[in-house]
Amino acid sequence: MLAKLPLGEAPPEVFGLHTNATITRDLAETRQLLDGLALVTATLTAATTARAEEANPADGSTPHGSRIASDSGGGHHSVGLRSIASEILTKLPVDFDLEAASRKYPVTYLDSMNTVLVQELGRVNALLQVIRLTLEELGRALSGEVVMSGELERLAQALVAGKVPDLWLAKSFPSLKSLGPYVKELLERVQFFDSWLNNGPPVVYWISGFFFTQAFLTGAKQNYARKHRIPIDLIDFHHIVCDLPDDSLRAPDSGVLCSGMFLEAAAWDIVGHRLCESEPRALFVQLPPVHFRPAKMGEEEQ
Repeated sequence: MLAKLPLGEAPPEVFGLHTNATITRDLAETRQLLDGLALVTATLTAATTARAEEANPADGSTPHGSRIASDSGGGHHSVGLRSIASEILTKLPVDFDLEAASRKYPVTYLDSMNTVLVQELGRVNALLQVIRLTLEELGRALSGEVVMSGELERLAQALVAGKVPDLWLAKSFPSLKSLGPYVKELLERVQFFDSWLNNGPPVVYWISGFFFTQAFLTGAKQNYARKHRIPIDLIDFHHIVCDLPDDSLRAPDSGVLCSGMFLEAAAWDIVGHRLCESEPRALFVQLPPVHFRPAKMGEEEQ
């Protein structure tokens, strides 16, 4: 009986799962393997650095930053770090002028989105400043102008490994991306808020572009509550998926249109206006813009 059992792995359909579940499993196992290899590499690098320090104690003859340069031999590591830091620094935009933004979008009773925008610009500035400051400090440490601190060493190791440093994540929006896509997304967020600042509120908000999404959604509820004189704790959202093309959408009278959401293990049928099975090898599907329409709790959706 046992000899007749198949030797291969059971397909996901046996467990009631989509065929894409195999891809998801393989990606998870690969990510776990690569993370383990990266951890081992970092450990070996630290051990190599420690042995190099024991062989060459800091007696004044070794310039600051040699700990980083000694990794992988010579100054190759230092040159690569300088290149990475310089490339990121050249892409960083200037900070937003919060005083000018507050004058253009003052605090008003009926439009809480003004406050949301100014707060988001402040969070963007804080992230840009910490990235700029740490990269400049790293450059000075590599040049021997300042001491290579433990934080700067961890920053350098993260940059070499293509990961986002913890110093940045402490002031950052939530992200699991590697360094390159993270910087690209940061620039896209800056562009989104810059367009809002200079061209007025967008018709469709990029909901995943906010640092603090809850404040944005609360602002939409607050506008509705103050307009209709309803306590905000009695208001909830009705979600309506908009199947129209983006260029034909118009700003709603109440609530907000939001994009930037994705479906996992499902897709959206525009014709049938419903969820459907995802296509083979399509793990994530972008959802069309969704209308977050505030309404009093218990009110039927229109």
